[in-house]
This record gives sequence, C-alpha cells and structure tokens, in this order.
Amino acid sequence: MKNYSIDEQESVFVYSYKDKNWSVYSNVPKHIRRLMELADMEVLERDGDRPIAVKGTLSEKHIAIRKLREEMTEEQKQAAAERMRKARESK
Repeated sequence: MKNYSIDEQESVFVYSYKDKNWSVYSNVPKHIRRLMELADMEVLERDGDRPIAVKGTLSEKHIAIRKLREEMTEEQKQAAAERMRKARESK
C-alpha cells in the first residue's frame, strides 16, 4: 500500500440532517487515530497493520462547531484570574 503525501491527505465530513449523523472519510493519520477512538471505522487501506484510510459514521453529538476564542488581552487575563481567585476562596 502507499502512504499519502501531504498534498493528498484529507478528511471529509458530510452531515445528513435527515439521519442526524456524519459520514466521514479520512486519510490523515492524526484524524484516523481520533476517529478510531470515537467509533467503529471501516479500514479502507492499510500500510502493514496501520490503517491509512478509513470511513464510517459519527453521531451528531460527536462534532461541535464553535467560535474560536480570540487571544485574551492583559485586562481579560487579570479579570479571569480574579474570578478564579474568588471562586477558590468561596470553597
């Protein structure tokens, strides 16, 4: 079997609103490891005993789409530290 070059590596996630699940395909090693931990994946290709391409189905709850957190300003860091200090003192 072949290993995929960086340019060929991809992960594809397609959501079915009707079925409320994700159909996934990946040949990205990092994603394959994570997907194999989450659900039963069908191994499409192997390099020895190592899967190099997988596909499967994930439930709707496996995937979260969220806004990325911006870099905190010094004021935000100080405010968060103060909230944490007060929360620890109240215990």
